[in-house]
Amino acid sequence: MEEENKKKWLADTVQSVFFVIANGGLVYIYSYIYMENEFQILRNIVMAVMGTLLVLYVFWSCAAGGRLDHENHKKFGRFTLFYYLGLALAGVFPVLPYSGWPFIVIFTALALFGNMVCGITAGSVLLMITVLMIPGMGTEVFILYFMSGVVAVALFQDLDESFKVGIPIFLSLLFLLVSETANIVLFVNERLNFELFVIPVTNVIISAILLFVLLKVYNYYVANRYLDKYQIINDQAYPLMVELKEKYKPEYYKTIHTAYLTSRIAKKLNLNEEVTKAATYYLKIGNLKGENNWENVKAICSSNRFPAEVVKVLKECLDPGTKYIEKETAVVMFSDAVITAIQDIFEKDKDAAIDYTKLTDEIFQKKIAGGFLTDNLLTYSELQNMRKIFVEEKLYYDFLR
Repeated sequence: MEEENKKKWLADTVQSVFFVIANGGLVYIYSYIYMENEFQILRNIVMAVMGTLLVLYVFWSCAAGGRLDHENHKKFGRFTLFYYLGLALAGVFPVLPYSGWPFIVIFTALALFGNMVCGITAGSVLLMITVLMIPGMGTEVFILYFMSGVVAVALFQDLDESFKVGIPIFLSLLFLLVSETANIVLFVNERLNFELFVIPVTNVIISAILLFVLLKVYNYYVANRYLDKYQIINDQAYPLMVELKEKYKPEYYKTIHTAYLTSRIAKKLNLNEEVTKAATYYLKIGNLKGENNWENVKAICSSNRFPAEVVKVLKECLDPGTKYIEKETAVVMFSDAVITAIQDIFEKDKDAAIDYTKLTDEIFQKKIAGGFLTDNLLTYSELQNMRKIFVEEKLYYDFLR
């Protein structure tokens, strides 16, 4: 593991150094073509290198803090690919009408394959490089595309597996069109006519097409990358579940009952139901290797290529010393505790009368007192909603008798 981490660190370092050199080199070429004197060239190179270092700092600090979604912390090359594409366009944009630059696509791409902060930072650096290549370019052009980019990034930051992109696309393009009208069209020294809107409208249309293509790529390779996988592993007929049922029937049925609760809660709290359900199903799967510990579960997850989100929740549930951060982890652990407590009572007395409100409160108090929720992202309101579901499931608990 240490050797693997060392190789990854070396690869990331090499990519980062090349990232700075490539930016400085390309900006020098662009400046040599567009600039009039060596001072402008030097200014552009210095600003580009400083901007690049800022982009690197933002990306790696977010990656280290776990603030990059969908394994983006492992995909620096994927992030830089879209940055390089943007950098290539930055060398072409100066010869095109500035009312036709599709910068909202660049901002959005960098945000999707990094995060919101990365998208705004890297997009701004690329926009700065483009504007610097045009002597005398007004600040209104920078403000126009900066604000449009920020709006697009903000609208797409909560994009999830449901992939509802219609309203974000519409609002992003509407903001772009209104901004171009306010900052460009109104200041053209001509009478307003349809021809003045040709390039801005064309920009909106091209941006719409590029956004749609970008989002389809993002959806297929990132957001819903594991959609088919979840459909397979969350099936009770999946070989691992079948084997668990054959060898450890009590654990299997406990898992099924717990999954019922976790699915209900995840749906109620707008959490990732597929991740929560999969983590519940395979919480006890380590038994197939003799003992249900993290090492055995990790090996099974690896050999079956489980999605990273599921592995993360299982690690938090089973690996001693790991902080309970994810909301899905709290849902799985609380549900498992409730089902376990009820089954233990019914094993001793099938006709036992249980005060489910009292039982639930005792479990919650014990978990909270033990510091279980100290680092967890679950809010107080979500915790209370989860408690309410546990208390209301009295009829279902009769199946456990």
